Amino acid sequence: MSKPTFDAPPPPADLDGLRRENQALRKEVERFRQSEAKAAERKKRIAKAAGSMLLPVFDRQRVVRSFMALIETVAGFAGPREAWPTRDDVINDGKLFAVAFMRFVVKRRVFMFVFSLLAFSVPGLQLYVALKQNEIIENQNKYFDIQVYDTVTRAITSGDTTAKQITTALLAREDFDLLNGIIAQVFTTEASGAFSSQDVGRSQGLFLRESAARGHLVAALTQAIERRGEHVGANKTWAELEPTLRAVMVDASYRVPQLLRASGGVDDPSINHEALRYVFNLGLLVRKSWACAVSASEDKRFFAAVAGYFNGAAQARTSSDTQFHTVFVSGTQEVLLDLAERPGLGEAPKKTPDDKVPQLLAKGFQTLRQGVAPKNAAAWDNFKRTLEVP
Repeated sequence: MSKPTFDAPPPPADLDGLRRENQALRKEVERFRQSEAKAAERKKRIAKAAGSMLLPVFDRQRVVRSFMALIETVAGFAGPREAWPTRDDVINDGKLFAVAFMRFVVKRRVFMFVFSLLAFSVPGLQLYVALKQNEIIENQNKYFDIQVYDTVTRAITSGDTTAKQITTALLAREDFDLLNGIIAQVFTTEASGAFSSQDVGRSQGLFLRESAARGHLVAALTQAIERRGEHVGANKTWAELEPTLRAVMVDASYRVPQLLRASGGVDDPSINHEALRYVFNLGLLVRKSWACAVSASEDKRFFAAVAGYFNGAAQARTSSDTQFHTVFVSGTQEVLLDLAERPGLGEAPKKTPDDKVPQLLAKGFQTLRQGVAPKNAAAWDNFKRTLEVP
């Protein structure tokens, strides 16, 4: 049986061309290897030079060795003349010593400069980090204020009456500027002026809920006035209070007349109660603001702030058999008594004898009428009878 034979593949047609291509590829690979070797050698030299520049302790040993070599060479002059060193030997050893010494001095200066630069740059980096931290904290405070507004809104517009009263007390104890900012966003003229008597009749529930929520903010502002006065004085307190008081009074000049015309409430008794407290807290706010204005000698600015509210209430057609009418009359009578007696901010309320109450009511109403300067005298005559002023 014959063994199988394997034929070799035929040689390529262009064998010389393949050899030339192979040589070109080998040269290219060798060039890459040489380039990588040069790069590695360059990195080693750079690292060695940097290390030698930053570590002058090695040059100190070189200085010592070169100096000892120079001493040994010069010491040859102490022997016989035939053993004296040549001039070139002395010059070469002196050059080596001078070069080693200069390298040591330069490297030490560079070493100290680098570390001095690092020492000066560290406080700069710390200052930069501190500025960035302050920026982060400011952004956190900004978002914290938004979260506070959201929390206050939820606490005042939802939950039971006790939770709302606790929120009111906490607001009164917090920053006065924060409270002013919340009230400025809630008490807007556009929202209040958009309600007419027909609107209130059709959406009385919504109107009463808005009034109830405003009552807690008014209560917080009333409590915060006296606390603020104890810390910064009546003059600064009035300057901070006046814009907020104007916003509340403008809102009340539209809202209170509609409440006084309301014939009934809603099914939720807590909403009706809180809406009544809104009217009651308005009277407390006017009284406390008047005390602050008296202490700050700002009577005219006070009457300018509350003029719209009392003019609106004087021209309102009220129903005497409603709870809103009763609360409004009672609170306004207390305002008239304070207008007559002029208590200052932080002063305890005076105990008025019953026989002097009619006289003080008449005096307070006259003070209010002169300060507000109403244009509709007939409406104010009717307002006087509504308030049961003699």
